[in-house]
Amino acid sequence: MVPLFLELQLAWDRVTDEQRGMFLQFIRDNYEHYKDFMVCFVMTEFLGERYANRDALEVTRALSQTPVVMPRSLAPHALEELHRHAPDEQVAAEALSLLKSMATDPNQDVRDEVETSLGRLQTRPRKNG
Repeated sequence: MVPLFLELQLAWDRVTDEQRGMFLQFIRDNYEHYKDFMVCFVMTEFLGERYANRDALEVTRALSQTPVVMPRSLAPHALEELHRHAPDEQVAAEALSLLKSMATDPNQDVRDEVETSLGRLQTRPRKNG
């Protein structure tokens, strides 16, 4: 699955708005069902770097609440990248707020990822801000 997502990243400029919407819905509907860390990681990259908008934030908000720990532990990465790449200041601020709120997650792996993402934001500032 990862090679398919990598091909999609390379062809992103040729993907239509309708196809992008369908892929965003695919991520929302399927993300928590993947057991492969790298598949989930690549999906979070799409949310934060390729979409970087309100719709991606809302999908990430839903993903951050999945009961499945491994996929939930990657939501901080999506929020980190949303904060860094979103041209909309409000979306960026909400992504950072949600990221910080995940610091109280009951799972240590999730909390560790939040700490890592917050640390990276100290050295990798917003691209659009």
